[in-house]
Parts: sequence; structure tokens; C-alpha cells
Amino acid sequence: MQKLSGMLSAVGLVCCGLVYAGEAAAESDAKFLKSYKQSFLESCIESSGGKENEATCRCVLDDLVSKFSVAELKDSKKVNDYVENVAVPKCQK
Repeated sequence: MQKLSGMLSAVGLVCCGLVYAGEAAAESDAKFLKSYKQSFLESCIESSGGKENEATCRCVLDDLVSKFSVAELKDSKKVNDYVENVAVPKCQK
């Protein structure tokens, strides 16, 4: 369980490194969010040992995007703290 939490924190850092610019804010945010979701889910499944943890990864992702704005998702420290301390324990129950 601890291993999954650590890996998900690393995934958050990778996803927060996504860059976007130059378009209307709403369209840009939508593109960022789509890319963030795809990247997070793929990285989480791969880094947490495969498909057996997909449900947990989806739960964490759903929790993140329901709780955080696009601007907040770019704050890797805030996201990582939330993933480790709230989302993973909640999703592993």
C-alpha cells in the first residue's frame, strides 16, 4: 500500500509537468485536463504494478479532478500531499 502511495505521488509530479499555452482559457483548460487524465491514469497503472491497481488509480484520478481546479492540478506539492494523505487511503478502502 505504501509503495502505491509513493508511486502515485511520482505520477502526480509527471502529470503536473504538462505544459499548455496560447489558446482560450476554457479550451486550454479542457485540453490540459484531458491530457492530465490520460497521462495520470497510464502512469499510475504502469508504475503501480499493472491492471490490478487500475481501480485504485481511477478512484484517485476521479477524486483529484473533482476536488482540484486545473490551476491546482499544476501545483505538484499540493497534488502529491493530497494523493498520499487523502486519495490513496480513501481509494484503497
